[in-house]
Amino acid sequence: NPLGLPSEEILRMGAASVVMYLKQVNIAVETFVLTLRGRGLEAFPEQLQTFDFVRSMDFSYNEVLRLPAAFGQMSCLINVDFSHNRLLSLPTDVSSMSKLETLKLDYNNIEALPSTFGLLNALKWFSCTENKLEGLPKQLGGLSNLL
Repeated sequence: NPLGLPSEEILRMGAASVVMYLKQVNIAVETFVLTLRGRGLEAFPEQLQTFDFVRSMDFSYNEVLRLPAAFGQMSCLINVDFSHNRLLSLPTDVSSMSKLETLKLDYNNIEALPSTFGLLNALKWFSCTENKLEGLPKQLGGLSNLL
């Protein structure tokens, strides 16, 4: 396992969750795709912050409240799905994700997007329905690849 032991949260979930996590991590090493969908995770595992080679990440249907600032440094990400979580915000450093093309944030508790969001120039698909957004950053209008 290239990441060492799973997080405390995953260890507390029991043997089946640990085995599933390790299996998904090993698949990600081979395919650059990390899928931890619907695993009841309340936090983004610290170990994954060093997984900067991942191209696609599906973290949908969990209970994640916050993403660490280091999440924004995962610069190889192209597709990200954090829909159906409990996210309150995005880290400001998300603007460093220069290859990000697809971002799904539906069904969270996001109240505002960082002003740096407009720097995601590769973004083609963004969905953020069923959140608590009161508006979008004006910089979003400058994203010319957005469909």
